[in-house]
Amino acid sequence: LDPRPSPTSAQWIRKVEIKEIKTGRTSSVPVMCQHCAEPPCVDVCPTGASFKRADGIVLVDRHTCIGCRYCVMACPYQARSFVHEPLTDQKTDVPRGKGCVESCTLCVHRIDRDRIPACVEACAATGHKAIIFGNLNDPASEIAQRIAQFRTAALRPDLRLDPGVRYQGL
Repeated sequence: LDPRPSPTSAQWIRKVEIKEIKTGRTSSVPVMCQHCAEPPCVDVCPTGASFKRADGIVLVDRHTCIGCRYCVMACPYQARSFVHEPLTDQKTDVPRGKGCVESCTLCVHRIDRDRIPACVEACAATGHKAIIFGNLNDPASEIAQRIAQFRTAALRPDLRLDPGVRYQGL
């Protein structure tokens, strides 16, 4: 999953080229926090700032984060970034802070208001449904039905982290 993002730039979602070694086939995929069932970032956090909610969303509490970056190193998806500079023009729903680690939150502030993540909404607004969101454990949800209908894959299944993000066509 290279190249690594710049150490000073926020990377909630990035485009990654994946190459299948056996066939040489390449795919371009969006990679963000995979919201693992067994998140290594949570396991290594000394303060509990990295945590998993009951609904499976993995977050960082910026008030508890001490900026040690153990979680950045533990994430095999390179999905976390560190805030190096002071930030201005903060959004009240999604505050960020210098000296903290951050990653894709699946727009949890929107989910908690029964809305979908911004990337899903933006993708749908362009007429595409390349990104969908829902409860994988609810057989009636669109995402569960899509997974039942089409073959999907997780990134790095060999790690046995059970990521909540699935990719079709890999």
